[in-house]
Amino acid sequence: MWSSRIKKLRKDKVESTLWNIYFGEQYKYDKHYDYNQMFMTNFYNYNYQIDSYEKEFIKNNYYGLPKFKEWYEAAKKEKDYFEGRTDMEDDPHPIDYKHLSNPIK
Repeated sequence: MWSSRIKKLRKDKVESTLWNIYFGEQYKYDKHYDYNQMFMTNFYNYNYQIDSYEKEFIKNNYYGLPKFKEWYEAAKKEKDYFEGRTDMEDDPHPIDYKHLSNPIK
């Protein structure tokens, strides 16, 4: 009984995370915004559970979201502009993206 509840909670968590990063990622490709690595690339580079999320994404065929797989694969190949930085206390802040990442437009 608990096992099935835990699996459902896990699935719901993965799916809600997927929808959130998908929603944000669309702005990366909009010429009016410059926060290029804030969503999917940040998720990929800074998520300690990325392997389990990726398995769920693949298993569920990226939940049928248009461009999700394309954007996710592109994010995996992007340079992490914050790797090795010692001047940040935690994950990059939105203003950090504006100043450090290169626009893709």
